[in-house]
Amino acid sequence: MYFENEERQGASDADGFCSLAFDSIRLHLQADAEAGTLLIFTELGALPESDKLVLLEEMLEANVFFSGTGGATLGTLPGGKAFLSQRAFVAALEAPEFQALLENFVSVAETWKSRLTEQPEDSLPSFGGIGATNPGQFA
Repeated sequence: MYFENEERQGASDADGFCSLAFDSIRLHLQADAEAGTLLIFTELGALPESDKLVLLEEMLEANVFFSGTGGATLGTLPGGKAFLSQRAFVAALEAPEFQALLENFVSVAETWKSRLTEQPEDSLPSFGGIGATNPGQFA
């Protein structure tokens, strides 16, 4: 993958892996040529012990129909680190769609990263439901 933008920091390798920094969000992109997909993911941070169960419940609710994730998926790894990930079909990603996908993903990541450091709120973030951008482009 080639990015022609001097305002963004990034690196890529021969295995189809690329890393981009957008302010406080570092995106990782991994191409799967065989499947024709692109995986985008970012670490959101550690779940605070004091709010862990509430946050896990909010993350599960946000994943239902992608209502709080804009088409992405929230999850955790052993050790309590939260991640946001999304898979897209490469064939459906022309430049404008790719830009919109990245902008939406960064916006969702910023919201959830911020949420990990805030007190619980009455409502979950809302980014639209299933196929918030284009239902056919997500795996």
